[in-house]
Amino acid sequence: MCPKIEKLLFIYHKDMCPSLMPISGFKHLQDLQIHGGGWEDSGLNLLLQQLGNQLLHLGLISVKTLNMEMLSKIMQYCTNLEAIVFNNCEFSTRVERVLPSIEHSSIKELVITSNIRKEYLSWIFKVCPALKII
Repeated sequence: MCPKIEKLLFIYHKDMCPSLMPISGFKHLQDLQIHGGGWEDSGLNLLLQQLGNQLLHLGLISVKTLNMEMLSKIMQYCTNLEAIVFNNCEFSTRVERVLPSIEHSSIKELVITSNIRKEYLSWIFKVCPALKII
């Protein structure tokens, strides 16, 4: 494996690579874009739990089954994020309970090109007070 990879774009396909966990071997990864999959079925939750604190940029493209709990976990696992992108992601249309917010002062850029409820946006704005680019 190429040990010094810092930026990776990965297209998930459950038949070719049933888990995202092999990505956890990239110890210098700072910029990650994931195309496809779901929070649990692809192992995205486990991957971010393992290497989220080293990421500065995270892009989720066409990721399914996102909800308030998953957003909270992303903020919890990815403590050094400066930018996050949600492109064509599938967010739950139900309003779950709004989770307590812990400020995430390093996130300065947010890109959302997904259908998303206002409750999600309100929560994101609350936990990311340093946002400068939306």
